[in-house]
Amino acid sequence: MAFSRCIIFFPAQLLGAVIQHEKPELEVQKSKLLKQEEELKIELAKLEDALLEVTKKSIVTFFKDFF
Repeated sequence: MAFSRCIIFFPAQLLGAVIQHEKPELEVQKSKLLKQEEELKIELAKLEDALLEVTKKSIVTFFKDFF
């Protein structure tokens, strides 16, 4: 199983090494984009939590007013 994972990931690693050697600015851009992606995932999670909280409060208010 570990051997097959090595075969699958090797081309990606090789491509990364070639790009880093030939176009180092692309590797820098990739790093920046990956960092931005992580920041956006964190922001999305916070927004989802806020939306759930607002929804929960709205449902509670609705039922308090209705009953």
